[in-house]
Amino acid sequence: MKQLHRWQMREEKLCKVCQKPFSIRKKWKNNFDEVFYCSERCKRNK
Repeated sequence: MKQLHRWQMREEKLCKVCQKPFSIRKKWKNNFDEVFYCSERCKRNK
């Protein structure tokens, strides 16, 4: 069985604007379910 690295186990989402994958950040750890945009720039350009 292959062992996964820490970065491979991270949960990822797709940004609603740019459609690029992004993973959880320290500041989002409590509300990652509510995050829909990868950056402030994408959030402004929705």
